[in-house]
Amino acid sequence: MPIGRPRLPGTEFERAQARREKVRANVQAFRKRQKEKRVVSQADDGDEENLVIQIPDDSAQDNDLFLSCTDESSGSTSSTPNPPICPNLPAPKDENRESWLWAIPFEMGVNLGDSFTSTTLAAALQYEYLVADSPSRAFGSGTDSKITIKCATWTASMSLEGQSQEAGVLIEAALAAALAIAGRDGDNQAMPLYATHVQNRALRRLRCCLRQYEQGESSVDAVLLSLTALTCAMSELAANQSWDNFNRHLLGIGALISHSGLAMLKSPAGLENFHGYRALQIPFLFMNRHTTFLSSSEWMKFPFRGAKSTAFDPLQSLVDIALSILPDIVKQDVATKINLPLLSEKLQRAMEVMAELDSWERRLRKRHQSALYVEIPAIWQGLHDLTFEFVVPSAAIAFAMYTALRIHVASFMATVSEEIHSLKHEAWVDPNMAVQQALYWCHIACQCVESFHVTAADSGGRIVSLWPLETAWELFSRLGTEKSMDMSKETAWCRSVAERLALLGIPPYRWR
Repeated sequence: MPIGRPRLPGTEFERAQARREKVRANVQAFRKRQKEKRVVSQADDGDEENLVIQIPDDSAQDNDLFLSCTDESSGSTSSTPNPPICPNLPAPKDENRESWLWAIPFEMGVNLGDSFTSTTLAAALQYEYLVADSPSRAFGSGTDSKITIKCATWTASMSLEGQSQEAGVLIEAALAAALAIAGRDGDNQAMPLYATHVQNRALRRLRCCLRQYEQGESSVDAVLLSLTALTCAMSELAANQSWDNFNRHLLGIGALISHSGLAMLKSPAGLENFHGYRALQIPFLFMNRHTTFLSSSEWMKFPFRGAKSTAFDPLQSLVDIALSILPDIVKQDVATKINLPLLSEKLQRAMEVMAELDSWERRLRKRHQSALYVEIPAIWQGLHDLTFEFVVPSAAIAFAMYTALRIHVASFMATVSEEIHSLKHEAWVDPNMAVQQALYWCHIACQCVESFHVTAADSGGRIVSLWPLETAWELFSRLGTEKSMDMSKETAWCRSVAERLALLGIPPYRWR
């Protein structure tokens, strides 16, 4: 019987290489722990001169409600003054400023540049659009309408609320997110550690403010709470790359918005935050098959929404269509007794949504009469010879999410058609046709992905490409397993793309 540990598989050279890599990893981990201990020790001793980034004094007092929350663990009062001056922070490069904002889709947000004031918000926006009188005119190109801001995200809300007296914890959360993202892009190893310090402090104060809000204190603003929670979610996403944790943050924000009611949407910041939240939450709702309060008519057709321009944005009108079909898709996945009339009604509903999506695409293409995109040779070979290069970033984001929604609706039609076909062989019901349509949109979705990471990498819409990639990858895998279709080429391409994105610090929603 052999004595000792079994020999590692492979050649002697491979085993030696593995040992060297293991030793190198251990040394790097040891050095990292030692550096963290030194930084923590310096912070505890108050020796700020040797720190790369000066940590603000947590013991400072402030009358601001959001800065006077007590830390449960220490029992001391902590507050945050104005954001500290960090002379040694690496400045973002002008030619690649959006690299700091990889986690924020550009056309879901704004490029505020060096400004953070509501008065300069309109000037900072690069893309504007004309307000339409109705959704049917949302894609028109008139010149007699009033030009307003095109923005539907939490970043716009932050710019509107960032100067209010209660925004201290929001600013601290934004600082943590910025440091976490900048730490990923730069070489300053102390920055991620300091970002964690600021993030933990912001989370403690957020929990304190949530308790005060739960106790009914009117001075705590629900809009600021939701903005702060979403900012903390962005910071954690940049630091830990966990989509599950990010989705938990989103669900908590949704609960806060639902509890606050429609009154929260009457302010500009509240409405911007609401629309940005919807766009971020949609992919997770479809992936996890979760229903949401957003699908109710109360939250889709509230009285004062027609006066707000963001309601008619192409992306938001697409989100409306997605939310309308989501309950039917969720119910279909629940095992229930098969009812032919009910199945026929679901199929009819899916066809109506398909017609709405066709109309949406026609309006989008009409809006960009020159060309929505152009076909160029693909750099990521293996599946397509050509890929799409979009002319306008906002159209790229809307169309990418549109392809993912088309796949979900076509898959839903295929499932319902199969159940109808099993009960009654209707001549007009062809499950294979719906499957082929879903496959068609899977390939279109895959052709959109490369544009966000290669040809237009600075547009900041990288996360948007993850939903069509995930949806296509899931269908390819399912058809290969359930239908015995040869999807090896498609699944291999999706996995190779996911590995590319993971190396860039953008992991896919799910691995397969």
